[in-house]
Amino acid sequence: MRIQKNKPPSTYQDIELDAYKEMLRQARHTFNLHCLGVIVCAAITAGGGYAFLSTGRTVEGAVTGAAGTGAIACFSKLARDSIKDSERKLNRIVKQVKTPS
Repeated sequence: MRIQKNKPPSTYQDIELDAYKEMLRQARHTFNLHCLGVIVCAAITAGGGYAFLSTGRTVEGAVTGAAGTGAIACFSKLARDSIKDSERKLNRIVKQVKTPS
């Protein structure tokens, strides 16, 4: 069942379905941003590491590689936490709609 933008949802199932669709949309966008972030970090790490290593600056190349790996790990944690947070908020909304005060 598709809900029109100007028409409020009529039943709890419609609201719940919209919440799950929103969770899926947010998860999809978070995944896409995560992939883009990993690709950018990996490219910068590989390019910087190669540039330093090819000029004989081994220590700087190793530091660049380690920093890039750390950035990828931090970006992954940020994406995971973002998905969990949005799911928690949307589940709270569904519960509030199910049991109105």
